[in-house]
Amino acid sequence: MRKKRILRITTVLILIGIFSAFFLSTGCTTKNESLNEHNRYGYESGGNENIHGPKGGGYGMGNGPVNVNAYPKETLSQSEIEAMREAIEDEYKARDVYIDVMKKFGEVRPFTNIERAEEMHIAMLEDLFKKYGLSVPEDEMKNTAEKIVSGINSVSEACKVGVQAEIENYDMYDRLFKQVDNKDIIAVFTALRDASQYRHLPAFKQCAGSE
Repeated sequence: MRKKRILRITTVLILIGIFSAFFLSTGCTTKNESLNEHNRYGYESGGNENIHGPKGGGYGMGNGPVNVNAYPKETLSQSEIEAMREAIEDEYKARDVYIDVMKKFGEVRPFTNIERAEEMHIAMLEDLFKKYGLSVPEDEMKNTAEKIVSGINSVSEACKVGVQAEIENYDMYDRLFKQVDNKDIIAVFTALRDASQYRHLPAFKQCAGSE
């Protein structure tokens, strides 16, 4: 009787071990997939700052990146292609300016955080081009960015340039909405406009007044 009881206990413990290992491995896979998705769009742990817009989320996207493939693939007009191209060129310019600012003054905030957010914005626009079978435009804004930064003499001045760039960015998206009606494009443009208005702009305004 005692041997049978020991055998039953041993069997139960083995089964518990098997099920525990299964659930742990499943949980780890899910977490890794989630981390890979975050890294794809430039997220890093501890990336949130003290600057929060009404939608929250620090410098990046409050609700995470837009998954363009979650929306239907609709007919793409020429005006929508032109809007997507103008959007990615403006995001390239912002990213390149912020990179050059850090080359000149070191990795100072908020440029370190916002540059990573710009990489995420570009990735979302790249996903739109790829979804519709279009070539992603090359970054031809590096020379423009170098000229802009060459005339900047302090971090405070750089932040003032950032303020103007973000104002122009969300004004651009407000204008481009008139050229598009595909749901995925509207979703991406809305997310990028809100990031400029509610996250990047307040951060640059705070920085511009700090010196």
